[in-house]
Amino acid sequence: TVEELNSLNERMVLPARLMRLIEQTRYTRQVLPELLDSKPSHIVDVLQHVQVEALHTVRLSTQDEREKSLIDKYVSHYQHISHHTTGADLRALGLEPSPRYEEILHRLKVAWLDGEVQSIEEEKALLRRLVVE
Repeated sequence: TVEELNSLNERMVLPARLMRLIEQTRYTRQVLPELLDSKPSHIVDVLQHVQVEALHTVRLSTQDEREKSLIDKYVSHYQHISHHTTGADLRALGLEPSPRYEEILHRLKVAWLDGEVQSIEEEKALLRRLVVE
C-alpha cells in the first residue's frame, strides 16, 4: 500500500528517483489489468508519465502474456506515435494561439493511435474538420 511504502521510505530514506520508480511500478501493476481491453490512446494517456524502468519491472514480474504484450506494444510502438501537424500549421490555418491548439493536437494524436487516420492526407482532412468545429 501507499502507507507501507511511505513508512519504508521514512525508515530507509530512499533516493527520490528510486521512490518514484517503486511508486510507478505499484501504479502500473494496479492499472495494467484495466488497460487490457483499452484503445491505444487510453493506454498512452495512462502510461505516458511512467518511467520505462517501471514498465520493464512490471513486464518481468507478470505471468500474464496479455500484460506483457500490452507493455511491449506501448514501449515499442504506441509511445512513439504522434501527429504531424504543428502549432505553425494551426497558425497558418488562421487559428490564434490558445488552449485549443492542445485540444486539436491531442485529438490528432488520438486519431493516429486508434487507427482513425493512417496517412498525412487523412490527418489533414481531420484537421480541417476540427478547425471548423
